[in-house]
Amino acid sequence: LDEKRETLLSLASKGIKPNVPIHIVKAEEDSLVLCVAGEEWTINRKEAESIWVKAVEKVESANV
Repeated sequence: LDEKRETLLSLASKGIKPNVPIHIVKAEEDSLVLCVAGEEWTINRKEAESIWVKAVEKVESANV
């Protein structure tokens, strides 16, 4: 498998697919903790760079 396909398969295994609600729980230097349809997942920055979003909402939280 090529690198892009591996990344997409990794994201899909975590439930990150088109039209699934995703929220950032915590942003760290080398990774992000995301809430994907109610489940928390940690992804690395390389995986995060491949995610396109259509809307970003600012959520007031101490964790963001």
